[in-house]
Amino acid sequence: MFNPNKLIIYSLLLFTLIACKKEYYKDISKLKLKTVRDFSDLDETPSSLKRANNTEYLMVVGTGHSSQNTLLLTDQSLFEKERIHNPYKIHDYIMLPDGRVLISQVYSGDLANLAIISKDFSKREQFSVGLPSAPRLHLADDGIIMISASGNVGVPVVAKYDFDFVELWRKEFSGIRSHLSEYYAPTDNIYIFDIYNNLYELDGFNGTVTNEFGLSTEPWDITRDGNSLYLFGYENDGTYCGDDLEILKLNVNGTELWNVQLGRYGANDIATQILVKDGLVYVCGAYGESNCLEGITSNHKDFYVAVLSEDGQVLGHRIENYEEDYTTGRAISLAPSPYSNSGAYLLGIKDVKDGEQNVSVYKIETKRLE
Repeated sequence: MFNPNKLIIYSLLLFTLIACKKEYYKDISKLKLKTVRDFSDLDETPSSLKRANNTEYLMVVGTGHSSQNTLLLTDQSLFEKERIHNPYKIHDYIMLPDGRVLISQVYSGDLANLAIISKDFSKREQFSVGLPSAPRLHLADDGIIMISASGNVGVPVVAKYDFDFVELWRKEFSGIRSHLSEYYAPTDNIYIFDIYNNLYELDGFNGTVTNEFGLSTEPWDITRDGNSLYLFGYENDGTYCGDDLEILKLNVNGTELWNVQLGRYGANDIATQILVKDGLVYVCGAYGESNCLEGITSNHKDFYVAVLSEDGQVLGHRIENYEEDYTTGRAISLAPSPYSNSGAYLLGIKDVKDGEQNVSVYKIETKRLE
């Protein structure tokens, strides 16, 4: 017999599901990692993954301080297109609008800490713009932003150059941590941190400080999306033990909107990177020995991946435990997928028992309800 009350109830449930489908995810406790490229056949160990442009990626392989590094250019499927061997450790790298590749390299000689690679990867020219150390590189619409690290030779510097490497402006700061910097193209803003956890916002046009504030959390990575800043770092004053992985969302004036603690009590939790794409917040890192308070702090056993919503809800998380054939693992780099609304890529490393390393790029799958 037809029951109009049941029809009304089912219709309301269906309407609610359709109206809210962007807020719900399938299998949120079972975040999937799909291997899309295995780099275990390479001579060097991949150390970072970065978007080069709309269709390609750049990858740096090799992590030794004085060993030769290899730069790979891959297609959308992450298969190799070009490679170049660099005689020094690659610190950072960007692809310029004309297809050339700029490399920041660690070199203790006569400050030739930059190299420009031709579009066809056939030529390399080493040079310097007079920065005191190998800089972090950011690509602006009208030039290149270079940020020298603290703890190296000379005074830390933030500078901007045009694409012919003519200096546009230069500012000196005390105690800059160059790995903690971000350039936000739509607004031409630069964000940098010093060793005291103070954040500075700079106008990318002239280097003027437009805002600054401090944080109670020790940050490790920063990104901006819209009018919000996302930080990934440590609480517990950076002791690296306890429930100390922390993700913060701030407005652009430094007001904290939410913070979420991740991690495992007593573990050596290592923050690595944060990425925001399509309204989702991706983070990755590593877990270590549970007895790190007793002094064991470097033997990472698992790598960690989490996906959060813009309002701070953990939508999915995964600890990739080492298996019988592996002894350690760590997730070290994130990059947005080249395909629209298709998640992110993760670079993960597992050490095999015989001393070799298994390095793969994984696709982080977060399927929305259709």
